[in-house]
Amino acid sequence: MEMQVIKSKSTNELQEHEEQLRAQLFALRIQKAIGKLDAPHMISQLRKDIARIKTELQSRSLKGEDIKPINIKKMTLPEPEVKKESKSSKKEEKKTLKKNKKLDKETNKEDVEKKDPSNPENKKITTDSTPKEGNNNDK
Repeated sequence: MEMQVIKSKSTNELQEHEEQLRAQLFALRIQKAIGKLDAPHMISQLRKDIARIKTELQSRSLKGEDIKPINIKKMTLPEPEVKKESKSSKKEEKKTLKKNKKLDKETNKEDVEKKDPSNPENKKITTDSTPKEGNNNDK
């Protein structure tokens, strides 16, 4: 779109046209993400047209014209349906959480360092079974 065409339009027409271009740009970006974009050059062209319109609106506001924002109907997403859980399903969920916590505690106990009471120096012995670098008896 040329600047002469943009300058000839009224402020309300420019604002409405900008919103239409934004919607088209959004649709093209979705198509690009999906991989079904036929004309990739349209994205940059729409961005430039939106910038031209914004530039003209800004210059009009600097000249003293009162530019009011248009009322845009925002898209609202439907609220997800909340399912009412029965008491028995909540109890079962709590039981599984308790079982999982017990299993976590058991696995953590194996990984924690323990003191050997039969060792007179009370050296810490780990339950980790990985060989250490200093103890290579395979040589």
